[in-house]
Amino acid sequence: MPDNTASPPATTGAHHFKPVSSAALELFIQGLPKLLVFVNEKFHLENKFLCDDACCRNEGLVEDFNRKFAALLAGVYEFSLFEHFADEFSWLLAEQESRGLIRAFLEPDLKAWILGINSMIRRPESAELVQPLDCLHRYLPMVYAQLEAQEPALDEKAGQFVEHLLRKNRKFAAEFIIALIREGATIEQAYTQVLLPALTRMRHLWRKNRVSAADVYVATDICRYIIFRVMDSIFGERQYPFKALVACVPDEDDVLGSEVFANFLEIKGWSISYIGHGYSAEDILHAIDTGKPQVVVLSAASISRLPSARKLIGQIRASAPQVKIFLEGRAVQISRSVFEPLVEGIMSGFDAGHAALLETVVPHA
Repeated sequence: MPDNTASPPATTGAHHFKPVSSAALELFIQGLPKLLVFVNEKFHLENKFLCDDACCRNEGLVEDFNRKFAALLAGVYEFSLFEHFADEFSWLLAEQESRGLIRAFLEPDLKAWILGINSMIRRPESAELVQPLDCLHRYLPMVYAQLEAQEPALDEKAGQFVEHLLRKNRKFAAEFIIALIREGATIEQAYTQVLLPALTRMRHLWRKNRVSAADVYVATDICRYIIFRVMDSIFGERQYPFKALVACVPDEDDVLGSEVFANFLEIKGWSISYIGHGYSAEDILHAIDTGKPQVVVLSAASISRLPSARKLIGQIRASAPQVKIFLEGRAVQISRSVFEPLVEGIMSGFDAGHAALLETVVPHA
């Protein structure tokens, strides 16, 4: 899929980091439960002595932030995605800020992570693990600046569609996209040049606290409504005798890109099963076993979910070796070198992705 969810990564000097050793990664994963306890307890202790302006009232929110930050760290370490660390961190920060987290908490929290790793993990492995955290701590002002940076101008049609999303009028929004297709735009153009960039802009507005999380949820629901309206309004004459399962990897929250692609394949004539957010690896494996698809497309948009993606690929290979596996999503695009040897292909466009799937199930189709 085209990458419609990322902004240019912050330049934080991360390009010179060496990959974390397997020993350091193993020690981090093994020690993570104790590290989380240490970081959270240190916050609870220090939070008691902060002034009202700096005090975090919602301790559960802080613990949720640390849990998600730990998953992000694990993904960055395992796949050596240091240059994308600050950008992904800024998205996590925006999400938690929209729920009430205050920035004054971040600096002591990062220091607690550094202290915990240095205290609980032996050297030299601890030195490998704290290097990106030290760098992120130094460049926090740059992360904040990125949150406030002006976004590049949108295509005129995408900008008009953003206005429909802001007004929360799903009928007009749907008619806008359907009219584009009837006027000659391909489905891929309507989705990748208008719908998905507009939704990304909504997420950036939320990231800057210019719209609420509820506004983004409504916009996402409107886009989901539109893709079903498009499917109902377009008659596909071709019907393939092929099945595909399109699924988000476990715990992936960014689901619309994969749902749009599943809709696209269905319009093209495939029999599609779709599994979105909130399903376990066991659920996905069961769906493969019962549905017997020829192709599985896994979506991983977040760096935090890359370890789950790699594990799930291994599980599918073991339980259903005949199934062809493809990947899509921003996170797998930036870690292609790791995943390309493990799967049949990585999607980089709707039509191209569809052609790759056909080539796999019917060579020279």
